[in-house]
Amino acid sequence: MCFKFSRSQSFLNVTICCLLAILCLNIPSGRIHLSLVQFGTRSHRIEAVSEPEAVQVEKVVFVKTHKTASSTVQNIFHRKASRDPRKILLPKGNHVFSLTAPFDRSQVSNCSLGHPHFIIGHMRFNPPEVFRYIPPGDQSVYTTVLRDIPSVFESRVTYYGLVGKLGKKVKGSNRELAWKLLQNYDKFSRLVKLSDVDIFALGNWYYAQFSPEVKPTRRFLTSPPTNRQTQQLIQHMNETFHVVLITEMLDESLAVLQHKLQWPLEDFTYLSHNARLTKSSTSGYTDAFQRLAREKLRADDAIYQFFKRRLRAQIREIGEGVIREKADRIREMSRASSERCNIETVISKPTNHKFVVLGDPVSNSSDPTCAQFTRKDVQYCKLAREAQCAHSVDKVPSKPKTTT
Repeated sequence: MCFKFSRSQSFLNVTICCLLAILCLNIPSGRIHLSLVQFGTRSHRIEAVSEPEAVQVEKVVFVKTHKTASSTVQNIFHRKASRDPRKILLPKGNHVFSLTAPFDRSQVSNCSLGHPHFIIGHMRFNPPEVFRYIPPGDQSVYTTVLRDIPSVFESRVTYYGLVGKLGKKVKGSNRELAWKLLQNYDKFSRLVKLSDVDIFALGNWYYAQFSPEVKPTRRFLTSPPTNRQTQQLIQHMNETFHVVLITEMLDESLAVLQHKLQWPLEDFTYLSHNARLTKSSTSGYTDAFQRLAREKLRADDAIYQFFKRRLRAQIREIGEGVIREKADRIREMSRASSERCNIETVISKPTNHKFVVLGDPVSNSSDPTCAQFTRKDVQYCKLAREAQCAHSVDKVPSKPKTTT
């Protein structure tokens, strides 16, 4: 089938095509709509409208959890705050707000009162108090990180020395001791002397950290949260937290977070901090260990499983190919940074945790980003405190003078 056009029609069509081509070349990410434009005796709709550029989110609340790679994620935010710079809400006299008391203003340093960009420390999340500083909405992002229950339980009870309270006669690896603790969980919870932190480390700590009404008492261990209470908490968290990172899918999680924050992808380069040497969440754990851990910490397991499913749904919504490509790029940049900075890993016994350090200060002293990768939370907080408290009553105390 052929179509015949008059000479004037052909000229008009060519003119329109050329105009469209010019518009497309000048608006690489734009959208083209049609509006009335007169050409001779005919009307044609042509209008170019550029897509608005993505705006970086400036305010972030990152609730740091325990033994979940949260120090690794926190380092990303500390480096961002150092570069841009961003104001951090600082704890009073420490790098932790509180491990056991719900967050409130009494835990905040006087010099960081006002309108911070970041809240990124360890805390027991208390929504009304946190919202005073960074309200939820389009201009802020709330995030945290969760790790699968078998591995996080072993890591908690090992790191906080609970396996040592089984008695000197009980021998074995950390995992074997954690298994023995699980087998004697009810008896251990009732009879062994435990601090407030011990109680949370032994129990459903995710639930306690995001439920400010929970008290660190024996009852928290002997009467765990009901399914209804757990589902109510999950609903509240789901409404508040935009991205919940999953340790076992950390690169993909960071890619989703990058998509939400719209920061440059290189900002999410990372090196593992204070992490235990395990290959996966269930590597080496027997079926019995996994079942019993999930049973005793069933509230935490429900929280973890829900947000793992939600993360996968977010990945599908954004595009699995997009997230895969970004995650691969994050891994590639992280490996390159480790090699460039000559990063070494130091293993801490007996907890089997690894820490990143600069291998050769001479070879990487010219690159200030190398020191930022290995700087710990307490060091970042000290630097931020010195900068933010320079004209505040809450200054860093000076060292006492020594006399000879």
